[in-house]
Amino acid sequence: MRPHKVFARDENDIEVEVPITFDEAVLGAKVEVPTLSGKVSMGIPRGATSGQRLRLKGRGIKPAKGEAGDQYVRLKIVTPPKIDAEMEDIARRWRDLGAPDPRASLWREL
Repeated sequence: MRPHKVFARDENDIEVEVPITFDEAVLGAKVEVPTLSGKVSMGIPRGATSGQRLRLKGRGIKPAKGEAGDQYVRLKIVTPPKIDAEMEDIARRWRDLGAPDPRASLWREL
């Protein structure tokens, strides 16, 4: 099979990368996600991270016999192409409040 522009296939499971905004990741949200059968609304949990995988049970490939695979949604947090002064201010205040180090566990594992 030829690769698809949006979906990747692993046997009967499929995966799609879905971009989300910073506020959707922090606050949680409902977003539309493409599936093989059309759009569905999916809940993004509060505190979501880039690379996190969410599952849509039974939304993968339906074989002639047996159960359908699952669809996995890999989240990708994206920032706006242009950062304005207000967004900069929010980021600086967050940093000043002691934002956690996202690489701390990386260094503990070495």
